[in-house]
Amino acid sequence: MPYWAAGRLFLSGANPYSYNAIFALERAVGWPYSLPLMMLCPPWELPVAAIYALVPYRDARLGWLIISVLLDCLSCIALWNYFGGKRKRTWIPVAIFATFLPMATAEYVGQITPLVLAFIVVVLFFLRRKWYFAAGTMLIGFGLKPHLLYLVSLAVFLWAIQYRKWAILAGATISYIAATVGAFLYNRHAFDYLHNTWGPAVQTLNGPGGLLRSIFGVQHVWLQFLPSVIGILWFVMYWPKNRNQWDWKTHFPLLLLVSLCSAPYVWYHDFLLAVPALIYIAVECDRRLPLLLPAWLLIQCAILLSTSMSPALEATAGVLWIGFYFYALSSHAGKDLPAPVATASTAA
Repeated sequence: MPYWAAGRLFLSGANPYSYNAIFALERAVGWPYSLPLMMLCPPWELPVAAIYALVPYRDARLGWLIISVLLDCLSCIALWNYFGGKRKRTWIPVAIFATFLPMATAEYVGQITPLVLAFIVVVLFFLRRKWYFAAGTMLIGFGLKPHLLYLVSLAVFLWAIQYRKWAILAGATISYIAATVGAFLYNRHAFDYLHNTWGPAVQTLNGPGGLLRSIFGVQHVWLQFLPSVIGILWFVMYWPKNRNQWDWKTHFPLLLLVSLCSAPYVWYHDFLLAVPALIYIAVECDRRLPLLLPAWLLIQCAILLSTSMSPALEATAGVLWIGFYFYALSSHAGKDLPAPVATASTAA
């Protein structure tokens, strides 16, 4: 609903970040609550939101539901292929798609996260094929929810410098500038994002930072960003240790999980983006999957139980997926996991 409402305002030349205008449009299509649901995404996302707004709200919602289900299913299958899964066992990523609750939740509430996942998949395949400029342009998809992938984006930037893949940086720069300038030229209110979204954002308590604020005081806004500081400190140790033998296939899954779990704002349904890490585990632990099934179900049940307590706790419970990652791969250390070769071709 907030994407559709912001898109309508953007197309009409009005302020897509206006609290009152968003609220009026949402109430007109059945929003029952006393406060609006604001779109807090950057201006370069407005052209995407405008696509929603080309049709009436209910048509947009149904259409995006169908598209997001297809994107999620195809992304899971593509990731299975990317990580080297056997073709005859393609039913496994389909089963993950069908049973991973954050994915179903994101589809149900009409989140844009399935599109972000699709961009992640495209970037990974482009990097494998060494289509660096194309990979850079596709990084615009990371900007749809940049706070969730902040460590991944940082790794891409440093990796491009480390291996002198300047085409990636050029592609990313061009795509972000084009989308932002295009949005501004069409609607000068696009830059109202800079001062109209801070207030609603800091009032939102979600993720580990929101849980800390709910415990120690909502007035301590800095606590919202404390998990990100911890994530950056982890990255400062992780990157120097692995940069000379960096391999996206091997290092991306854990990097993605830490980025999600330490993001300043993260909802339960945002953990849809943990799917690449989960499919990587499924490929590496193919024959151990029956042993991992109880842990898979237990974590999802634990997250569901936390739902009744608070949205912040529900999102924070997603940190359990990092534990699942290490638990699943613990017996593989030194066995089936290949040691990355420190060459530029491997790093690509």
